Amino acid sequence: MNTTSSSFPLPLLSRRRFLSAGALVGAGLTLASCDKGLAFGGQPAPTEQLVELAAAVKNQQQKMASAKLEKWHAFLGQQHDLLAKEVRRQCGSDKDGNPPQQCGDEADEATSGSEEIFLDKLYPAALSNDGKELSADQREQLGAQNSLIAGLWGAYSAAKKSDYSLPEFSRGVGNAEDFQALLPLTYGAIYASGVALAKVPAADGQTRSQIQDVADQLRVLRDQSIDVLRSHGADVPSPESGYSQGDADGKTDAAAYLYPTLTPISVQLRRITEHANDDRAVQFAAGWVRANSHAEATLERLQGKDPLDMHLRGQSN
Repeated sequence: MNTTSSSFPLPLLSRRRFLSAGALVGAGLTLASCDKGLAFGGQPAPTEQLVELAAAVKNQQQKMASAKLEKWHAFLGQQHDLLAKEVRRQCGSDKDGNPPQQCGDEADEATSGSEEIFLDKLYPAALSNDGKELSADQREQLGAQNSLIAGLWGAYSAAKKSDYSLPEFSRGVGNAEDFQALLPLTYGAIYASGVALAKVPAADGQTRSQIQDVADQLRVLRDQSIDVLRSHGADVPSPESGYSQGDADGKTDAAAYLYPTLTPISVQLRRITEHANDDRAVQFAAGWVRANSHAEATLERLQGKDPLDMHLRGQSN
């Protein structure tokens, strides 16, 4: 993990996307309500980035099948199903509930030439709108897509053990209320990390080191959340003197004790991604979904679990 930078790859601009983007600029960008789908130039259509991502995931899934990597094949199949569902949502439906003909069909057509690193670039690229200025209503329509992709990206990156960087603080990202809800969750997880470290046997230096890394990352999230709130001029919640982890309080295993504190953080970070009002805020929150997903996966592996069993991160129980 590199904690010093926050570089997000630029969206991949294919010739097809370039031509489509040119047509959109000429026609104007409008977004209809969810039941009517997303409309570009008046015609319901899913976003280009979403369709390309869905097709790339489909392609990678097929490669895993040919390589007889069954768990990866199932994992990517579940991710593609969720992306295809979002494509259908954006296509919308008529009064009889039928989707427009051929809308989003490309999402089920596997692309070619997709290397392993390809998805690592496409996930964050799909969180972008190629720099377009969108209204608040348009951003709200894309919120569900951004939240979904952040959860899928986190799951994929954590399962693959991709290298990642922590996002850098950026003034005024998101809204204060969302970070005021995030901060107490982070306080509780930091408190739990101290208790978890005390549960690690003295001779188990590897487990101690990994849990310490999770704790250090949580402190960065805490500090950045406080900085965000201060940049908004908002009140900063104070930590409590102690926290209960509910059912986990009785667990003697350090990773099992700490683990339940991380999922609510991912849930809230996906909510921040959904509510984000510009690309900068979307990428900041999604980058933290990814980072916290890696922390979750670390604790899963310490418990003998497989992160491939989690195809979407940040799901509410």
